[in-house]
Amino acid sequence: MPEVELRKKFSELHAMDQKYRTNIETFDANLREQKVLDEQNLLMLEEIVGKFGWPTIAVLGEDLARVPILIAQHSSFLDRSERLYEIAFSAYKQDSRALKPEWLTNWIDSIRVQSQRPLVYGQYFLRRNGEHWVIPQIEDVERLEQRRRSMGLEPFPVFFAQRLRDFPDKADRESLLNSYETIFGARFRE
Repeated sequence: MPEVELRKKFSELHAMDQKYRTNIETFDANLREQKVLDEQNLLMLEEIVGKFGWPTIAVLGEDLARVPILIAQHSSFLDRSERLYEIAFSAYKQDSRALKPEWLTNWIDSIRVQSQRPLVYGQYFLRRNGEHWVIPQIEDVERLEQRRRSMGLEPFPVFFAQRLRDFPDKADRESLLNSYETIFGARFRE
């Protein structure tokens, strides 16, 4: 499939992926329909990847190259998402310009959250019991900065400070600060 056709196809897939996600107020009411679209998108992504390999920035352009990752992330099939992650990560290892590293680190941490395993890069926060935001458990905290550096990510405290600004609610901020202290054994200094 020529690059122009691939870009057109991923533009269409992106529209399907976002069909009900763009309106948060009606998303829950349309969840069943969105899941059907997500499954169709995943099947198409797997077919494309099987024929052409992982679609990279060079092929799709930066604006569309994240779409395959979103499709895999939105899938309710974790095993298939993980398999696709391995293929995408392999493309990144062959050429670090193929995908943005933060896309991959967010993706694997998303998989880890969904499968209730510790995060690899600490790129994901979540609502605990539908209430306040927390940092989930992080795998091998002593090597976190080493893993982050290997993917070109800023140090976790810098990332955390930037993300903390996204949470104006005092209770959410306090919950995040408490989870930071639990994980790292020291209070984060703002």
